[in-house]
Amino acid sequence: MRKNCLEPSGYPRAQKRWGQHFLIDPNIARKIARLVDIHAGDRIVEIGPGQGFLTQFFLQLDVSIVAVEVDQRYVEFLRQRFSNNPNLVIIHQDFLKVDLFELAGTANSLKVVGNIPYNITSPVLFKLVENRFLIQKAVLMVQKELAQRIVAVPGSKDYGIVSILMQTFCSPRWAFSVSAEVFRPKPKVESAVIEIFFKSPYAAEVDDVSRYMRLVKTAFQQRRKKLRNSLRGVVDFSSAIACNFDFDRRPEQISIEQWINLYKNWIPPEKNC
Repeated sequence: MRKNCLEPSGYPRAQKRWGQHFLIDPNIARKIARLVDIHAGDRIVEIGPGQGFLTQFFLQLDVSIVAVEVDQRYVEFLRQRFSNNPNLVIIHQDFLKVDLFELAGTANSLKVVGNIPYNITSPVLFKLVENRFLIQKAVLMVQKELAQRIVAVPGSKDYGIVSILMQTFCSPRWAFSVSAEVFRPKPKVESAVIEIFFKSPYAAEVDDVSRYMRLVKTAFQQRRKKLRNSLRGVVDFSSAIACNFDFDRRPEQISIEQWINLYKNWIPPEKNC
C-alpha cells in the first residue's frame, strides 16, 4: 500500500467516490453492537467495514464475521490489521453483487450491520428484502432523512415507496439519531441507526415483490393525484368498488394492509404495472 495514500494516522484516505464517512465514536459503535443482539450460531455480515472501527467490537464478542468491502485499499488494510483473527473473513466485492445464500452457509441466521453510504442505501435495502428469508435482523446506519421515511406512518409527509417496501416485508424500528460530528470526514447530513427485523405479518401475502413494488411506484409517480387517476388502466375498479375501496385518496394515505389488498384482489395477473 503506497504511503502517500495514507492519512497521518495510518489509515487509507476516505474517497468521495465510495461515499466514505467513517465512524470514530466508540460509544456509538458499542450501542450498534449491542443492538445486533448476538447469539451462538449467528453470522454477522458487515457492509463496508472500512477502517474496521465497528468490526473490532464484534471480534471482541467472539462471533463469526464476514466483512464485505469494495475498496481494495481497505481490504489490504483490514487483512493486515486483523491478520491473526480466525473469526473474520474479508471479501473484496461490491455488496450488491454478493451471494448472501453462499455467505449464510451453515449459520443459523445472518445478521447484517453497516454504516451504509448514502448513495447506495436504497439498493442495499431492496437486496436485503429480496434475501429476507436468510436474514434475521439488520442494524444499519443511514441518512436520517431516509430513516424517517422508512418508519413513517400513512398520511405523513415522509410516507412513501421506501416506507411501504420496508414495512410490508420487514418490521423496521428507529433506534437513535447520530450527529455528523462523530464521522471523519464529517458528512453534510445527520444520520440515524435503524433496526430491521425480517419478520412481518404482511410478507407472506405478497408472492411477487417486484410486481407489488411496481404497483406502488406507479401510484407514487403522480403522488398528488388520487388513485382513481394514477392507477387508471392498472386496477379493476369495478371489483374495487364492490369491496368498498376508496380510490378518491392519494397514495400516501393508503396503509400497508390496503396496499396488499389492492395487490391481491384488484390487480389482474396479466397487468404488469
